[in-house]
Amino acid sequence: MTEIELLINQTKNAYEWTNRLFDAVPVDKWETVPEVVVAELNNPLEPTPTPHPIATTKFEAIDWNIKHTMYHCGQIGMISRVVEKRYDFGLRLAQ
Repeated sequence: MTEIELLINQTKNAYEWTNRLFDAVPVDKWETVPEVVVAELNNPLEPTPTPHPIATTKFEAIDWNIKHTMYHCGQIGMISRVVEKRYDFGLRLAQ
C-alpha cells in the first residue's frame, strides 16, 4: 500500500466511524446540551506537559478547535481546486 493509499484509507475509515457515531444519536437529541457540559465550559484546561497554544479554558479550546478545523477545510478546498475544479457551494448573486 502506498502512502497516498494509506491516507485515503485512513480518511475513509475516519468518515465511517464518524458517521456510525452520528447515526447512534437520535435526531431529536442533537440540540440537547447536558448541564454538566455547560457548567464545565468556563473551567480551566487540565494541566498537560505541553500547554495549549491558545486556550486557557475548555470553551476557548473547543472554539479554537472548530476554527482550526475550518482552516483545514479551506486548505482542502484549495487543493481540490488545483487538483480538479472549484467547489460549488451553491451561492448565487441576488437578482
